[in-house]
Amino acid sequence: MTSDQSGSTPGASAQKRSTRKYVVLASAVAVVIGGWSAAWFTARSYLDAEITRVMETAAANGAELACLERKLTGFPFRFELTCKDFVLRDPLGGFFSVATLRAVTLVYNPMHVIIEADSPMAAFRSGDSPIQEATWGSFRSSVRFNTQGLTKLDAVIETPRFFSSDNPAQGEVTMTTAELHLRPTPDQPANLDIAFSFTGLKTGDPAHPGTDGALVGKVSGAAPLLGGTIPLDLFADTDGVPAIALSQLRLASGDASLSTSGTLKLPSDGYLTGEFPLVAIQPDKAGQVIAPLFPPATPFPEALQGALVSFGKKTEREGKPAIDATLSLAAGTARIGILPVAQMQSVYGEQ
Repeated sequence: MTSDQSGSTPGASAQKRSTRKYVVLASAVAVVIGGWSAAWFTARSYLDAEITRVMETAAANGAELACLERKLTGFPFRFELTCKDFVLRDPLGGFFSVATLRAVTLVYNPMHVIIEADSPMAAFRSGDSPIQEATWGSFRSSVRFNTQGLTKLDAVIETPRFFSSDNPAQGEVTMTTAELHLRPTPDQPANLDIAFSFTGLKTGDPAHPGTDGALVGKVSGAAPLLGGTIPLDLFADTDGVPAIALSQLRLASGDASLSTSGTLKLPSDGYLTGEFPLVAIQPDKAGQVIAPLFPPATPFPEALQGALVSFGKKTEREGKPAIDATLSLAAGTARIGILPVAQMQSVYGEQ
């Protein structure tokens, strides 16, 4: 017979090999964690330096981009920038501020940023205008980029209240929610899709039930504007005249509603133009539907309601009384059929 001169057994050898594997694995994990940590903190330092550079560049150009307190956290899988008392001032004296601004992006998807802001907000435009203020329950936006710039924007605000600091009660605007969505048109990427909606809109009348609204439209050639570029073919579908093609515009309050579609143009004289087929459900409440869109005591809501009831074509929609009519905007006048219902102001002010 022969004997094992080493004194080891097959079981002991297997245990040693297993132990070595765990040691190698643990060492590899430690190297990966250490490398990831070093890479994250290096990237954090670079990003923090870039933010500082942007602020210094703004200051050199007569503007201000500042935070009272700035933090950059999120290790190990994201970067989260928190800026308390965020202030933006332009060289002309205007400013915008919010209590806290946060921006979050994942390390492995830096082209998608989530931005949140806490109220209150204050904004001022240089001149004699008062400070505009706002509060809200929450504000969140999703912003997507590529190497050329912004490619998609989605924003949602809950329970916003907008008011003027010199008279908070007068001119107050409140909503339950509001959403904005911008993207290049999928099958026509040079064009810009716009979707805007809101619920519970009120403007100073607490007794008003609130108005809900939805707008879906397209602006020809405008997608590059998301990236900060003014394209040569902007408004190409309307021969260079600023315009939005509305596939849906609907306003509703209670059981009453107004809906239309068409192309709204803004010629060089500043007077909105277009022709829009209107469908008014419960037309005797049309004034209530659009009242929050205008300052108090503005006669247009009641004038439009009267014109619809008097000159529109009576019909029935959704089992309710309705009216079909055409709203025309031209030469500074709004008409239902041939009846003038309001004189419009140029968006550029007095000519």
